[in-house]
Amino acid sequence: MSPVTFIGLFYILISLLCVDTCRNRIYIYVIPSNSTESPNYSSIYSAEYRIHDLLLSHECRTLSPDEASLFYVPVYPTHLAHLSSTDGSQLMGAYHHLDSIHYHLIRTSPHYLARNGTDHIFTISHDIGSCLAPSFMSSSSIFMTHFSDTDSTSVLSYLRAMNHPLPLIERAKALPCFNSSKDIAIPPHLGERNTLSLDRFLTEDSNSRPIDVFFRGTNHPSQPSYSRGVRQNLSDALKDAPNTLISYDLHQDPKLYLDELKSSKFCLSPPGWVHWSPRVYQAIAVSCVPIIIQQDTAVLPFENFVDWGSFAIVANLTSYAAIVSDPVSFIGGAEKLLEMQQR
Repeated sequence: MSPVTFIGLFYILISLLCVDTCRNRIYIYVIPSNSTESPNYSSIYSAEYRIHDLLLSHECRTLSPDEASLFYVPVYPTHLAHLSSTDGSQLMGAYHHLDSIHYHLIRTSPHYLARNGTDHIFTISHDIGSCLAPSFMSSSSIFMTHFSDTDSTSVLSYLRAMNHPLPLIERAKALPCFNSSKDIAIPPHLGERNTLSLDRFLTEDSNSRPIDVFFRGTNHPSQPSYSRGVRQNLSDALKDAPNTLISYDLHQDPKLYLDELKSSKFCLSPPGWVHWSPRVYQAIAVSCVPIIIQQDTAVLPFENFVDWGSFAIVANLTSYAAIVSDPVSFIGGAEKLLEMQQR
C-alpha cells in the first residue's frame, strides 16, 4: 500500500483540472492578508497555504485573467479561525473575511461576475469546510475542503456544542457544507505531530504486527453527539476481539503513537466532531489498512479515480461494529490483508 501523500493527490487534482497540457489555464488572484501572524505549515489544516504555493509555480498558471478558464482565490480563513480566541469570535471573523472577499471580487473582478463565481476556486481546510463561507459564495463557487459530507448534521452538532455564534449555525442549516456536484474533497496535510515521516514501513509479513485493530484518540464521553457515538462504543464493539488496542488517552510523544500505527494491521478512522481526520493518511503512510467509519453521505477524496476499496475498508455508522470485530474475515483472509497493505 503505497503512501498516498497530500502533494500526490493534489497533483491528481491539477491534472484533472488542466487536462490536455494546460488546456485550462488558472489565474491566481492577489489577495491582501488580514493577519500578521505567520502561517503554520506543520498543521493538518495547512492546505490553504500549501495549495496556493503549489499553484504559484504550476505550469497551468497564467498571469492574464483573460486567458484563464479557472480562477483561484488564495484566502486563509482557517488561519484566522484558529487564532487565540476560543469564544467563536475568530470563527465569525473568518466568516466575515470571506464575506468581504466576495464583495471585493464583485467590485474589482469582471471575471467573478461573468459566471457568478462558478469558475472560481477557494480552499477551506477548517473542520466545517464551506460552512465557514456565506451561503451565497458556497452555493456557486468551487470549494476544495477536507469536509466532504453532504449532510451537515455533524457540523450543526459541533457548532452548538462549542457555543459558536448563531449566524454560523443558521448558515449550516441553510445549505449543505459540501456539494458533491461541484466541490472537491481533498486529503489533509500530515502535520509534524501526526507522522514523523512519510517513509514506508511495510514489514515482510503482516503477521509480525502484533496489534490486529488499533485506535488511540479522544472520545468526549460528556458529549453524546461527538463522533455520532462511534468512538464511545468502540470498546464495547471490540470487547471480545483479541489483539486490539483501543485507548482514549493521548501520547505526549508522537513517536509512541507512530510505533503503535506501525505495529497494527488495521487502523480505525472513526469520525470526531465531523467525519474527516488525518488518521486515514497516517495509516496509509505506514501500510496499516485503514477502516474508515463515516456516514453514507460522505465523499472520499478523488473517489471516482482512486480505488479506495483496494487498500481501505469503508464502513458506515450501522455496519462498522461487525466489521471491526473481525476485519480479516470481512476482507477474505490474511492473503487479502497483505495485498491491501502492498497497494
